[in-house]
Amino acid sequence: MSTEKVSEKVTKGRLLEVALTLFQTKGCHNTSMDDIAKACQIKKPSIYHHIESRSALLCGVVDLLSTQFSEKVLVFARDETQSIKIRIENVIEAVLQFFNRGHYSCLISQLASESSEKAPDLHKRLRGFFTQWVDALKYLLQDRLGNAASAYAQDYISQIQGALTLSVVAGDEAIFERAVNRLSNLLKI
Repeated sequence: MSTEKVSEKVTKGRLLEVALTLFQTKGCHNTSMDDIAKACQIKKPSIYHHIESRSALLCGVVDLLSTQFSEKVLVFARDETQSIKIRIENVIEAVLQFFNRGHYSCLISQLASESSEKAPDLHKRLRGFFTQWVDALKYLLQDRLGNAASAYAQDYISQIQGALTLSVVAGDEAIFERAVNRLSNLLKI
């Protein structure tokens, strides 16, 4: 099959999915636009028909990741048909699944360390990702912790992000699983 025929089938969504997969497996810095084009079986200039720059690509990937996280993890926090205990258990399991039980470092954290005033659109999206996560946990913890719920949610997410990195570097998924399970320990579930 020729490259040109394949390129007609490549959409912006497909490019973002491929970029996300490559960023998660190779790292953001180690993934070039050439890598993305090759994985999509298109020529590099074809990428720019869908996405105007690497910065726009990163923003699109963060948006995609944020949507996936909301649909696969945060949805459980607001499921009023379940008890708080079940919602927390579901969130914990979903976090473990989403981050592949600690086998992938968090792309959001990698990008956050690189984001600055020079990339305000990316920074805004990253802030949005973490804000929605904090808000969901705060919602779950409000009855139990009151005003301390927000600070606990922030601390919990910080521990998870650090545990993701250490888990990958040490090759020990138990580090990540312990950090994630602290939420149920706090609430004695």
